[in-house]
Amino acid sequence: MAFEKDVEVIIGRENTNSGLRECSLVLTTYKMADRVRGTIGVIGPTRMHYGQVVARVRLVSQATSEVLAHFGN
Repeated sequence: MAFEKDVEVIIGRENTNSGLRECSLVLTTYKMADRVRGTIGVIGPTRMHYGQVVARVRLVSQATSEVLAHFGN
């Protein structure tokens, strides 16, 4: 499930890792100098509040990218 282009949501059986099929993943990346440097995510139950989790993961990603931008200058 794509929530928006910058956040990926994988719910239950959509996960290719059998050990995580009872969970959901909310994933996004953070960048430095317009290059992806890493991934930030939440692993949780399939019945989580996706809107809240997506917003928080996106906020942490943006904040991390901003902090890394200061190191790149």
